[in-house]
Amino acid sequence: MAEAATSEGELAARLARGAERAEHLVALLGEEHDALVTGRPEAIDAATRTKETLVAELERLGALLAEAMRVLGVEAPDDLHKRLERSPASPVATGVSRLLDALAQCRQANARNGAAVRQLARHNHHLLSLLRGETPGATLYDNDGRARTGPLTRYAASA
Repeated sequence: MAEAATSEGELAARLARGAERAEHLVALLGEEHDALVTGRPEAIDAATRTKETLVAELERLGALLAEAMRVLGVEAPDDLHKRLERSPASPVATGVSRLLDALAQCRQANARNGAAVRQLARHNHHLLSLLRGETPGATLYDNDGRARTGPLTRYAASA
């Protein structure tokens, strides 16, 4: 019994470390979002490098969660949340709950950042279209069937 308590204690400690890493990623994703919306590419690059390391660490948590499920007596991942709701506040259940909450926050923050990147990409594409003399919905040919040329084409031809 002492061995099981020790391994559960170690498992709870590893879950707590995993939750701390996930919470760090949540904070980093917030910094990345700020850098995206304020247009600071150097901060985006720094956040991306750190994010890659954290994500690699978090991807290895699958085995840890599987071990926690075994300790909690849960067979299917879908049953984990139900078990946590009715489980006494064991250190393993607390660690799993904290980790899952942090991972959910990571998913939300990453989705928010993805939406910001898509919006910036649409904006940049629109600006490039304007610089090329393209108008949204315009055809590539004029009424006489000749190819339209934009201002960038004229500048390139004269260079």
